[in-house]
Amino acid sequence: MVNPNAVGVSGVYRRGLEAVQILLRLFLITTGLSALFIFGPLLLFERQALKTKGRQTFLLYFASLGVGFMLIEVPVVQRFILFLGHPIYALAVVLFSLLFFGGVGSFCTRGVTADRAAARLSWVVPALMGMSLLNALAVPPLLNALLPLPLAGRIAMSVALLGPLGLLMGMPFPLGIKIVTEQAREIVPWVWGVNGATSVMGSVLAVMLAINLGFRAALVAGTLVYLGALLLARVAQAERASLKIMAQPTG
Repeated sequence: MVNPNAVGVSGVYRRGLEAVQILLRLFLITTGLSALFIFGPLLLFERQALKTKGRQTFLLYFASLGVGFMLIEVPVVQRFILFLGHPIYALAVVLFSLLFFGGVGSFCTRGVTADRAAARLSWVVPALMGMSLLNALAVPPLLNALLPLPLAGRIAMSVALLGPLGLLMGMPFPLGIKIVTEQAREIVPWVWGVNGATSVMGSVLAVMLAINLGFRAALVAGTLVYLGALLLARVAQAERASLKIMAQPTG
């Protein structure tokens, strides 16, 4: 790693290197704290659950949701700072929109059974990916065109633009919980823990990607992570079908 205090390193480049090093340290700290306070208690009290069949698929699925959510949320906040004119406005509006509509999305899954959860995921996640790519490619020019609006108008437009994204982002987690509760109830504490830990680490990763590669790259990365989650859901569905076949009486 380049030393930011080395002779010949320009001021702007030095500040960039310092920022990267701070983020790397923050990532290591959050990883260590997550291991200590999330995985530590799980290993003490829920170690037996790690022997559950199919656990790897579920753990990776919920890890993908944690990382993917933050890879989308963090660059969206940073992008809307420019549109709303102040970091506090952007943080408040984006978090409200994504969390409120995410809650609505979760509520909409309340009547979905475990049998139907996988089928629901098969269109929710692709729709979410499409909405994420739309935010990466089409929303920036729209935000530029809406800049002349007064602050109240820009806030209203921000909520309208982020609402559908938040609605879809709120569905994969509860749908996954329905599936894992039916197939592998023992690892439910672990999937919660893994999702929480990767959300914390994913927030730092999102900032690193946004700074080094841009908002669009971070959003595209989040989209790809959700694609991985969709593939893992398909694997879980196949494992579920296999278990049902094995459970059927023979003869």
